[in-house]
Amino acid sequence: MMTGGFARYQKELQTLAQGRSVLHVGCIGSAKSDGTKQFSLHKEIAAHTGSLYGIDIDEEGIGEMKQAGFACERANMETFDSPRPFDCILVLSVLQFVPNPLAALQNMASCLAPGGYLGVHVPNVYAFSSVLRGWFKFENSRNAPKKHAYRFTEGQSPYGEVTVFDSATLMNLLTNAGLRVERITTCITKPVARERGVKENIRLSLNNAAWYLSRRSGPTLWCVAQKPA
Repeated sequence: MMTGGFARYQKELQTLAQGRSVLHVGCIGSAKSDGTKQFSLHKEIAAHTGSLYGIDIDEEGIGEMKQAGFACERANMETFDSPRPFDCILVLSVLQFVPNPLAALQNMASCLAPGGYLGVHVPNVYAFSSVLRGWFKFENSRNAPKKHAYRFTEGQSPYGEVTVFDSATLMNLLTNAGLRVERITTCITKPVARERGVKENIRLSLNNAAWYLSRRSGPTLWCVAQKPA
């Protein structure tokens, strides 16, 4: 099981959230194969924060989270009007779906307290899975509406992932949003797990193996930026 890189990312995420007031963008997370919501990552973050608030454009998922006792609301990151400044904002596997990533990051910067941190991860354009996606045109406009119909909602592109990122592009966006980039690395955010199907585990194994062979081709870009005090 390829967990070394994932464990490193998980530890960084916990350290960034530790004791801070945190806004988690995309708090619902991915759904299980039967369509049920899990928001497992949000639960994990909650164990390390001083306070936690979540936003997501999935209305049904937000309703389920509220029933579970989490503080959250339906909103998208481009227009979210923060009730207070946050010490830390986590944008995890969201930015690639946003039609205007610069506007979204500028709005998130306005929601940060001076000296606050923004943690963001997005798929790496040089990753093995990104090469396959481009090769087989997994996200093209012809097949995306059928394959990703469950994603269609206000504030999100109907074509799934609409932006690809390398480290230079991500750094440029964050800098133009008024943030100071501390570090950008590649990491593993999805370890091979027993409950995943055989095909999915093969895909993850190949994708994760690239991280051990060359950090440049790691599956995910992980960036930490800070708002100037």
